[in-house]
Amino acid sequence: MSSGAKIRPYLTVEQMTDFLNNRQRDPRLNEILYPPLKAEQVQGLVDKYEPDTMLSGR
Repeated sequence: MSSGAKIRPYLTVEQMTDFLNNRQRDPRLNEILYPPLKAEQVQGLVDKYEPDTMLSGR
């Protein structure tokens, strides 16, 4: 993930998914009740919170 952020000023959906699931997610959560996010769910979050529509499409 760190190499992608240094090359480009934004994260891809795959990099963001990896970040949310592996670094931000609390490992104590039950994976059945709180499953890791899928790429489609991460794209939905980006679409919802990214004000720049050019960046949200990447």
